[in-house]
Amino acid sequence: MTRFRLIIVVLVAALNGFGQAPGKSELVDTFGRVSCEDLEAHSNGFAQQTKEMEEARALVIAYASKEDSKRLVGRFKVILRYFQLFDVEDRIDFLIANSDDLGQTEFWIIPRGATAPMVLGDSWVEPEPDVSKAFIYDIEDEIGICSTFVPRKFAELLIANPGSRAHIVVEAGSYEGAQAKGFADDTIKTLVEKFKVERKRIRTYYIRQKAKNSMTYAEYWFVPARRIRSNSK
Repeated sequence: MTRFRLIIVVLVAALNGFGQAPGKSELVDTFGRVSCEDLEAHSNGFAQQTKEMEEARALVIAYASKEDSKRLVGRFKVILRYFQLFDVEDRIDFLIANSDDLGQTEFWIIPRGATAPMVLGDSWVEPEPDVSKAFIYDIEDEIGICSTFVPRKFAELLIANPGSRAHIVVEAGSYEGAQAKGFADDTIKTLVEKFKVERKRIRTYYIRQKAKNSMTYAEYWFVPARRIRSNSK
């Protein structure tokens, strides 16, 4: 009799487990206009939490007027950078919602099978770059606060476009001009040793800024492969 009851208990528990509803979407963070340092702290924690929940998606909802929505792109890129650093950039979505609650940002975790919060708005996706011409992929200054540059993503772009090159333009500021020579060395080492970009595909240029009290920063240029001219007439 005891054994029979035990079997029934196990079966009931199993059936209850199969019948459980999927997890609910959870609002894990919300904040208004914050400094770059605070935004990075929020983003770092959100990306880490998403990575730990293997099958969950992340949703960023930013409330803004149509006039203010363009300013959100910079904020989104900072958030996206941390997801790229944690290698989970394929599990985050961005939504710009029109509201009177301007400047408010929400971080949501959506478990597998759960329904996303019902909020009307426009989705934002980082646009694909035009690799047919040279362009500034990103900029990074010596302080590094609110940086959006991720070496892995830059390397992926270069490797996906054979023959393309990276031009790193370092503009030496008046504060750290003497140290500008080595400003991009760590990035170059990371691109070559960790992400397997050929060293010969990277060129570095140094420029002295004329403005006083300026910072040193680097422009990371993507330069497409040279076109082969045809000799045919």
